[in-house]
Amino acid sequence: MIYEELPPVPSLGEVVSCYWRFALPTSHKPNPTTHIVPPDGTVNLCWIPPGRGVVMGPRMNALRVPVQAGMSYFGVRLLPGVAGPLLGLDVKTLRNGIEPFEPSDFAATMRSSGLVGMDALIMGWVQRSGCEPVDPVVAELTRRILALHGAVSVSALVVGLRLSYRQVLRRFYEATAMTPKEFARLRRMREACLQAVRSAEPGWADVAVATGFSDQPHLVREFRDIYGWPPRLVQEYLRRIEHLSVVG
Repeated sequence: MIYEELPPVPSLGEVVSCYWRFALPTSHKPNPTTHIVPPDGTVNLCWIPPGRGVVMGPRMNALRVPVQAGMSYFGVRLLPGVAGPLLGLDVKTLRNGIEPFEPSDFAATMRSSGLVGMDALIMGWVQRSGCEPVDPVVAELTRRILALHGAVSVSALVVGLRLSYRQVLRRFYEATAMTPKEFARLRRMREACLQAVRSAEPGWADVAVATGFSDQPHLVREFRDIYGWPPRLVQEYLRRIEHLSVVG
């Protein structure tokens, strides 16, 4: 299995988190197999072979999906708060869900040039939307959470925003279908998974401290809740995937 993340052009840095590609070699057994998709709290526009578009809403738990050997799967990971104003989607209805995504220009771009054409396509969407794609409060919270890989307290998130936490919570949830705390939790888990993949024998207590969990038992509980597996099994699965590059 091969996984790769590619950055957008700098002008789309406030819109697109990354583009991604997942491929299963022809020789992979068993075929089909089940792939575990880590949750990232974002909206993903996905291209499923042989030619079907879907939009995957923000997920709070890992998703298990069937994948075919010899096929490549592609996607666009939008930053939190972007999908609503950019695409006219009610993100709250997409929480933990998947729906068809059928704009003709998306399908035409994927069929003709794949991810190579995504920058131009999304810049066109931004121009047609006629507005800033993200609530500035949501954008600032997202930046704070991403900068610290989710290892940030709720109280620290609202510093300097001149809004109560209740107001921040309402605006963030309206735009993203999750709370700031939920998004931070998923980013902590992503960072813990990255550290586990990079280390042959991770010290889970050290990983827990480095990624903002209170202790190792807290980390273990979070892995079981999000993946249904203890950290060791998640690490073993992720290490079977060749990660060519990961953005952020």
